[in-house]
Amino acid sequence: MALAIELINPFLKSFVNTLNQFGVTNIKKGAVKKKERLESDYEVNVVVGIVGDVKGNVTYNFSVETAKNIATTMMMGMEVTTIDEMAKSAISEMANMITGGASGIYETMKKETDISPPTLIIGQDIKIWISQVETLSIEFSTDLGIIELNIGLEV
Repeated sequence: MALAIELINPFLKSFVNTLNQFGVTNIKKGAVKKKERLESDYEVNVVVGIVGDVKGNVTYNFSVETAKNIATTMMMGMEVTTIDEMAKSAISEMANMITGGASGIYETMKKETDISPPTLIIGQDIKIWISQVETLSIEFSTDLGIIELNIGLEV
């Protein structure tokens, strides 16, 4: 069964709203692809699980350079040159805020959800296969770099 747009829109709204809170306003939705499973080829991946009336996983995937830009933005402009513990925390918090925002929107739709703590995975030449559910992959071009949002929900 295809993912319903009503289940996708909360993530799109929360993505834009969260980045806007940190001054990122140049956000353009790019390629939208359907994938047979939730997987990523990027170097930096943040996975957040969702349980309740809506179940599945969401991933935020990007390059190391984009990760540094995200961390710099999340840390109010303090330049990040390496992905250290503080940067990892900032990157994970962005994913947490976006997914938590979507969960809040679900609540207004009378859908109870809860989210897991973010799992951050960093590495080159690794293949991440998170789950085998139909996934909607949306690429966003931002001032921070390209961010791929993958929404894999059981419907």
